[in-house]
Amino acid sequence: TAFDALIFGLDDAFGDPVLTKTPIDQKMPLVRGRMFVIGGRPGHGKTTLSLQLAACILKADPTAQVLVASCEMGEPELAVKVISAIDGRDYATSIRRGGDDPLTPVKLAATEEHGVLCRLHLRSTRSMDAVISEAHRIHRERGLTCVLIDYISAFDAPGGAKFDTRTREVGAVSRACKTLAQNLDCVVVAASQLNRASKDSAMPTLRGLRDSGEIEQDADGVLLLHRPDHDSEIEDEQAQLLVAKNRWGELGSIPMSPDLANHRFLWMSSRK
Repeated sequence: TAFDALIFGLDDAFGDPVLTKTPIDQKMPLVRGRMFVIGGRPGHGKTTLSLQLAACILKADPTAQVLVASCEMGEPELAVKVISAIDGRDYATSIRRGGDDPLTPVKLAATEEHGVLCRLHLRSTRSMDAVISEAHRIHRERGLTCVLIDYISAFDAPGGAKFDTRTREVGAVSRACKTLAQNLDCVVVAASQLNRASKDSAMPTLRGLRDSGEIEQDADGVLLLHRPDHDSEIEDEQAQLLVAKNRWGELGSIPMSPDLANHRFLWMSSRK
């Protein structure tokens, strides 16, 4: 009955959120068993923001375990972006340029952040089946806090299923993400591309989620990355993280400042 649900079920339905120690905790808490989406136009930094969020979860909770599955980058590339975000230092450029021993600073930084990095599990794949299998393995062995998918429309549907349209295939991946969150009682954060607008400064909306409206339906919360000055030469560029869908709260926005040279965003309230 409704009485039983209120007396006995609220702790499970509205348990303590997974903390990030960012303004997201106040605007849209990441509650276990739910799926959240970070949408961004190509090149705006949705992968960077997603990896930064994974690092924030790990630093906020010394027992957290996070799985990141990416279809675009290999494990070493993902790890370099994460350590750069944590340290606020661009290790990637120095590695690409070579020079006098560029790897030693990275390895020293990795050693200092061992407690965080050893709880961040990386998987380069396009297979949703592989993600689900890996998530269940980590959950059995250590307990899983969060799964991060980058990005949802590039993954193959689970079970090798074939669909007559790309929209339905992406919808199957979206449903698999939601089911994974519910089955493992963890947070699933899925990055999603947004369709390009006629003007890059145009405010993104839920309609812009690429390939399938089912992503919007399945998600319990949607954050859209908005960078109106992305193509300008303004050094002190502004950005916003728009709370476009929040099943259990209000909509709004979170001001940010891109620091993409160091593979991160700065929260305006804590910017130095």
